[in-house]
Amino acid sequence: MAEMSTKDLYLMEAMKLFAEYGFSAVGVTEIAKAVGCTTSALYKHYQNKQALIDAILDKCRVEFKQNMKANRVDFSRDPELAEKLSNIDEQGQIDMMKGIFNQIAFGEKPKLFRKLALIEKSGHPELGSLYNDHYILDQINYFTKMFTLWIEKGVMIEGNPRAMAIQYLSPVTLLFTFVDNEPHRGEEALEIIEQHVKQFNKVYRKKW
Repeated sequence: MAEMSTKDLYLMEAMKLFAEYGFSAVGVTEIAKAVGCTTSALYKHYQNKQALIDAILDKCRVEFKQNMKANRVDFSRDPELAEKLSNIDEQGQIDMMKGIFNQIAFGEKPKLFRKLALIEKSGHPELGSLYNDHYILDQINYFTKMFTLWIEKGVMIEGNPRAMAIQYLSPVTLLFTFVDNEPHRGEEALEIIEQHVKQFNKVYRKKW
């Protein structure tokens, strides 16, 4: 893993403190202390606390735009991927959903960003919008394309692919709150996801 630049280290530590205590309760001195530098060193990069959270937002916008899966996927131009997804078995679906859940629920940055968006939703509502766009709407759009493919290939019954995608993903997003409140119950959340995928397939899946 590449080492963080000094500027990125300031942003990460500021993000952790803002997510834990709230933007208004954290001072530049606390951020500098967390990084292990002086406030004057921090001011060389960011003129004040607002500049730090603005930079966090800007950096996340760039990263999220680069990572948006739904904007890149085109199954018609990737027949190999389309074929692979068309032949995915139930265990493959379960593993995929568990992987998405683990990445977003327990990945340091998604978890931190979710917490920050929640605690700062009044003062900085754009944080919530960014989180929704990347971690929820992009997933819905990606799975809408996947369900469109599955319906076309006769894997799933006919239906509204976006509505099916929302149904498929809803328990995953619901369980983020579950493990945020009680992180030690991650295995229980994964078991719920497995049960959900199996039940969903009983209703919508046509072909194995």
